[in-house]
Amino acid sequence: MITIGIDNGNFNTKSSDGVLYPSGFTASTQPQIGDSDYVELEGVYYALGAVRAPVQYDKTRNDDAWILTLAMLAAALRRRNTDEGSFRIGVGLPLMAYAAQRENMREYFLRRGGARCGYCGTQYEIRIGDCGVYPQGYAAFLTQYSDLAPYASVTHVDIGGYTIDIFRTQDGKPVPGSMMSVPLGTVTMLRTIQAELSRSDILLAETQIITAMRGGIVDHMRIDEAMRAIDMGRERYVQDLCNTLREYQIDLESPINLIGGGAALLEDALRERMHVVGVADLYANALGYKLWICLLYTSDAAD
Repeated sequence: MITIGIDNGNFNTKSSDGVLYPSGFTASTQPQIGDSDYVELEGVYYALGAVRAPVQYDKTRNDDAWILTLAMLAAALRRRNTDEGSFRIGVGLPLMAYAAQRENMREYFLRRGGARCGYCGTQYEIRIGDCGVYPQGYAAFLTQYSDLAPYASVTHVDIGGYTIDIFRTQDGKPVPGSMMSVPLGTVTMLRTIQAELSRSDILLAETQIITAMRGGIVDHMRIDEAMRAIDMGRERYVQDLCNTLREYQIDLESPINLIGGGAALLEDALRERMHVVGVADLYANALGYKLWICLLYTSDAAD
């Protein structure tokens, strides 16, 4: 039995094995042209990462999360040099949706039971043995527990694509009533930057803007002009984020732990404005889901 964590984010889907795809695909009844990764299921080919799907508050309403999860599981089998396997999967939900959607999310995966699918040219037999559903953000904190132990009180800020989840821990335990979710994820920043660029007839994709923010090369005739807009858009977003945290009575000079892909993208700018004592790994939520379900089975075995 293979144990794995899957982070079904609205922006990216990630696994505890370190596999990442943008959370979207294009579907066709014809094989893919080119070398893009794909999942083939029941005669339909899903090209991974070709597009990003719109935000989905409830991922159990369609098969999108299932298709992307199959890609993660097939990649796990390929990594282990086998074409079949049974899985215990740990998945997560945002803090504000956790209580309402936990059981539906677990049933979403268990009722499928598995699938025989193609992945990048090879057929795989995938079986779902069990599924655990855990709170996003707090799962990431579990992977940092020892590093953050010196701080009695920590505010955790999980910056996702569409939302920012916030909660506090005191002596390593979540503080009741401190959990909140704010619709200010990094997609709002990227869309604002794109709108500003379009006024100058500069059209850059989200991936190009992110590459530029990370210091990578973006080939464009007016890249210097584009970078000025990107830098200004990033600064405005970070300032809006800090103002929002203050509105929620969060002291930016107290210990703050950053989580999520947005945190990794904006770490330097955020460190200039707040007392950052930790930055979670990009895959921390997925790693935390895996850790949680492993602890559950270890506890059961001990009993």
